[in-house]
Amino acid sequence: MATEQQQNTGTRDRLPNSAHILCRKLVGENRWVVLCVWRKGEGIEFITWLVDEEGNAFHGHYFSDFSEAQLDYTRRITRTF
Repeated sequence: MATEQQQNTGTRDRLPNSAHILCRKLVGENRWVVLCVWRKGEGIEFITWLVDEEGNAFHGHYFSDFSEAQLDYTRRITRTF
């Protein structure tokens, strides 16, 4: 049975670091790839991260262009972890 934290990682709108989740895909046991948008100064950046069941984000790829971030997200979710 999934813990409350695990369910939150798979269903919440934001990560603990305040990044807004645009899309997510479960890629392993308790591990997601997420595409997020995050305010940076007066602009925004798009990031793909691996996220664990506690909402910890790691191995971030950062982009100023949304199309590049979408392509990276697609590549990351199709890899075997």
